Amino acid sequence: MPTRNGGAVFARALDGAMRQRTARRVEWLALDSGSTDGTLERLRDRGVRVIETPRESFDWGAARNRLMEAARGAIVVQLSQDAVPAGPDWLENLLAPFA
Repeated sequence: MPTRNGGAVFARALDGAMRQRTARRVEWLALDSGSTDGTLERLRDRGVRVIETPRESFDWGAARNRLMEAARGAIVVQLSQDAVPAGPDWLENLLAPFA
């Protein structure tokens, strides 16, 4: 998840993502480009692995590529900081076809 000063919507998105009901092992990973509003602290408080990049060098494509390279899992789900999951089974429903 790329982040930068996500605010209240990001807090809801992160909380919704972290409340997913799944038996799968999930790795949470974010790339932050200079947040100053508590976004970094919120990520770290929830155990999210954070990659930091300077704001002035941020590039959407490069950020997504860097996240994909850093991910350790066989399946990667990319989110945006303002994409609030529809419910606690969103992730499991999304991944069900891969079973």
